[in-house]
Amino acid sequence: MIMKSEELGLPIFYQQYPEYFDTPSNIYYTNEKNAVIEKLLNTYGVRTVLDMACGTGAQVLYLAKLGYEISGSDFSPGLLEIAREKALEQGTNAQFINGDMRTLQMGKFDAVITIDNAIGHLVKGDFGLAIRNIHKNLKQDGIYIFDILNLDEMTDEVVKSDSERMTDRRVTSDGTIIDNTRYSTIDRNNGHLTSENNFTIQKGGEQKKVKNKCTLQIYTMDELRNILSKNGFQLIEQYKMNAYTFQKDDLGYSIMTVAQKV
Repeated sequence: MIMKSEELGLPIFYQQYPEYFDTPSNIYYTNEKNAVIEKLLNTYGVRTVLDMACGTGAQVLYLAKLGYEISGSDFSPGLLEIAREKALEQGTNAQFINGDMRTLQMGKFDAVITIDNAIGHLVKGDFGLAIRNIHKNLKQDGIYIFDILNLDEMTDEVVKSDSERMTDRRVTSDGTIIDNTRYSTIDRNNGHLTSENNFTIQKGGEQKKVKNKCTLQIYTMDELRNILSKNGFQLIEQYKMNAYTFQKDDLGYSIMTVAQKV
């Protein structure tokens, strides 16, 4: 997917600093999420998977180890390069393609996934294009699994709490420390959650400061149902994701959705 930075903006880890995308501190959460995704894929008898927002391959490599036939695509060459290096190190023959989720045609799969708020980087019109293209990449009755923040649950208190977490810290495997002071605001009418980020990157004895502003397009549950229905999908189930917990139907501020091609 090729994003339009003038419309929503992108996190600095996608294009400017892909080498800092992966950190040991988020491995536990990723593994928990991956386990839920695998359980869902197994439930629906899925064997072939296309990850259309694969990043550095967190889901692709996890599922490949479990025997799934899986390919990954992403818009970021830097993230894909890291994914390929990781696949080589792990002896995995997963395929990684530089592609746009709105237009990329990879064949017919049992399931397509887009994880970690990937669709939130698309404006609404482009999300519609992506949904229709995902439909084309699925076999009949195929499954689409994705997650996104829930606009219904993004109260003023939740947004304020996010902004009051003064510093979010990432520590990379080479010891680089990335501190981020974040301030978030929400435009409920348009479903825009905007974060202004002030990064301090410390590597060795050097320190660099970087500013970044990006916006996520988020949705109410009714909006998601309507978009899916209008574009050839039936909503099957949804899971609440808070911290490391996943609960069916009791919806929270982040939702994992399972839809089926009809």
